Amino acid sequence: MIVAATLNRSVTLQDLQALAARHARWADPRRVERAVQIVLFRDIRRDHLGDYLVESEEQPGTYHKVFGGGCTCPDSQKRGVRQCKHQLAVIMARQLHLLPEPTLDEALPPARARTVETIEQELYG
Repeated sequence: MIVAATLNRSVTLQDLQALAARHARWADPRRVERAVQIVLFRDIRRDHLGDYLVESEEQPGTYHKVFGGGCTCPDSQKRGVRQCKHQLAVIMARQLHLLPEPTLDEALPPARARTVETIEQELYG
């Protein structure tokens, strides 16, 4: 089952600004800004394996896969960027509770399941 991210009315602009400021301390501020735009205007989905599909800004309808070890976008694959805008967008959407946790019938095997903290640790070390 794929679940798309939708904006939650309880998320305020101040919540998003505070989260972006927190991430800008550890990540490239330009990437953080682009991640915020993705959270606001692009689709983020969880696939059947528990990885995330993040809609491309340049090619709407095309998705990059964010997984525990990286992302399929050119920034991550060709340049070896440790935290791309797609990975940051997934973390932000999870922290804002815009992406639901797996339900019991969708629960992932422990080897595949990753928490927000695990993803942050993989990105920021």
